[in-house]
Amino acid sequence: MLNGGYAYFDTAPFYGLGLAEHRLGAALYPHRKHRSSFIVSSKIGRVLQPVPNDDLDQLSEEETQRLSGGWPSMVMPNTVKWDYTAEGVRRSHADSLQRMRLGRIDCLSVHDLDSVFHTPPELETHRNALLSSGLPELQKMKQEGLISAVGVSLNGHAEQQWIVDLARRAAETGSVDYFMIAGSYTLLCHTAWTDGLVDICKQANIGIVMASPFNSGILATGAVPGAKYFYVEADEATLSKVRTIESLCQKHNTTLQAAAVQFPLGCTQVASIVYGPESADQFSEVANAMEQDVPDAFWNEMRELQLLPQQVPTPAD
Repeated sequence: MLNGGYAYFDTAPFYGLGLAEHRLGAALYPHRKHRSSFIVSSKIGRVLQPVPNDDLDQLSEEETQRLSGGWPSMVMPNTVKWDYTAEGVRRSHADSLQRMRLGRIDCLSVHDLDSVFHTPPELETHRNALLSSGLPELQKMKQEGLISAVGVSLNGHAEQQWIVDLARRAAETGSVDYFMIAGSYTLLCHTAWTDGLVDICKQANIGIVMASPFNSGILATGAVPGAKYFYVEADEATLSKVRTIESLCQKHNTTLQAAAVQFPLGCTQVASIVYGPESADQFSEVANAMEQDVPDAFWNEMRELQLLPQQVPTPAD
């Protein structure tokens, strides 16, 4: 990966319930003497706790699915304790360092504090804990030199208004260095732009990392049967819109994947995109898509057909 020019790696305790951090650490270990040549980000909010083997054997299939985030064959035998307090932040950070065998995590962000994972009462409790305890602790860790940047990583489509409110607060206090937004600044979904998040970040010089540029699948596969949009099967309106974008791609001799991965980077506030390939082949496909030509005429026609907001920046600007 490093040899291919990739130098930013994002992970989290949730991914594989620790397995992703172990695997990333193993991949980066041979490069440990050149630590300054790559950036690692992880997240807080979930503290992992081991499940005794006897208890693990007794888990129902439904419970296994829930604990694993839907990937029961790709997880470690851990369960999750939600904790956005200062103590939870420190514990999660220390555990991640051990799993990855690293001496430093560059960027540490708040993870999944949204209605996808929490009930309204839980959200209120955890958000209060974050604002009063966890977020100040992250800033303290930055001052101590343990991390270089504090972030917030959320499912933008679910909690856009709270993200915007938090961005306004961060702009006033300097408490957040970047927002990692999942799927809300893509060819299909522009809520990060239309709700003002991008503008707030630009005014306050807060960075944006755009995760899930393929909107969990459909912008990679195209409008095929069963294509996923925000983790569920896309409805007919979404499929129709993607078919139109695919036709434009063919007209301008480019690909849907290339347009999808390059679009967010047209905004100067977007520092990087983050995507999760499932195989080496997928990794190569996206790497190639980053290098493909997407003509200015394609972006202009996307605006003309009102497939993009008129003022949203594109790589043609």
